Amino acid sequence: MKDKLQKQSFKSKTEEKIKGLLSKGKFKEGDLKLFDDEEMTVLGEYFTKKLNELKGTEFDDFYDKIEAITPKDTKTQLWYKIHNSITWAISTFIHDNGRMPSPFEIANKTEMSSYLVNQHMKEYSKDSKYINSKEQFEFMTSKVLAKVFKFAVDGDMRAAKLYFEVVGNLKGENSNNPVINNQNNYIQINQLKLSQEAIEQLAPEQLKEVERLFQQVVLKVKD
Repeated sequence: MKDKLQKQSFKSKTEEKIKGLLSKGKFKEGDLKLFDDEEMTVLGEYFTKKLNELKGTEFDDFYDKIEAITPKDTKTQLWYKIHNSITWAISTFIHDNGRMPSPFEIANKTEMSSYLVNQHMKEYSKDSKYINSKEQFEFMTSKVLAKVFKFAVDGDMRAAKLYFEVVGNLKGENSNNPVINNQNNYIQINQLKLSQEAIEQLAPEQLKEVERLFQQVVLKVKD
C-alpha cells in the first residue's frame, strides 16, 4: 500500500513539473535534462495520454509545445493517425452524402482543427511516409494485373480494356495504342475484333487460339 502511494505521489509531482514547463511555453531539447529516467517514463505516458485525449485546437496547441522533443517514431505514428482519420472521414462522408466534403466538414468529423486538416492535405503528398504507402500499392500492381488478365482471357471485354489501358499507362503511353483499338462493346487487336458475344460462341480450340493471340499482344505491349 505504501509503495502504491509513493508511486502515485511521485507521478503527481512529475506531472506538476511537466505542467510547469508547459505553462512557460514550448519544450526545448535541453529541458529533457531536467528529468531522470523514472520521470522520463512519466513524461512519455503523460504526453501519450494528452495526444490521445485532446481534440481540435487544443491538440494543435499542445503538440506545438512538445514537437521539439517528440521522438521520431511518435511523430510517424501521429502522421498515420491523422492521415487515416482524414481518409476515413472523406470516404464516410462521400458514402453518406454523395459528394466530397469541405475541409471544415472533414475537421468536424475527425474532431481535428481546420488548420491541421488543411496543413496535412496540403503537404501529405510530399511526405516520405505517403510515398512509402504509395509504393506499397504499386508493389501490388502485378498481382492485380494478373487477376485482370485472367478475367480478360476468360472473355471479359471490360477487363481486357482495363488491362491494356493500365499497361499502356505504366509505359507512359496513351490509350491510342497502335496495336489495340478499344471500342464500347469490343476490343480490336490489329484487324481482329473480339466481342463478348463472339467469344461465347467460339469452340475450345478457337478460344485457345484467341488466348494465344491475346498473350502475344500482351508481350508486345510490355516490351
